[in-house]
Amino acid sequence: GRFAIDFAWPHKKIALEIDGDQHYTQPEQRQRDANKEMLLETMGWTLIRVRWKAMFKNPKKFINDVKNVIDNT
Repeated sequence: GRFAIDFAWPHKKIALEIDGDQHYTQPEQRQRDANKEMLLETMGWTLIRVRWKAMFKNPKKFINDVKNVIDNT
């Protein structure tokens, strides 16, 4: 209830966050992300973080990487 997740597979407890540059350059955002990650982990979720630029540059790799995590969790 405190945070939003970009994409989630609740039945597998997997969350996917696609992060823009602000997630790496703004201290407030980095702290918020750390809090979200800690909360998800305490609830038994796996969090996948992907940089937007990396996803945009190579979408096939992104899709394969995420699919592998989902399939193996």
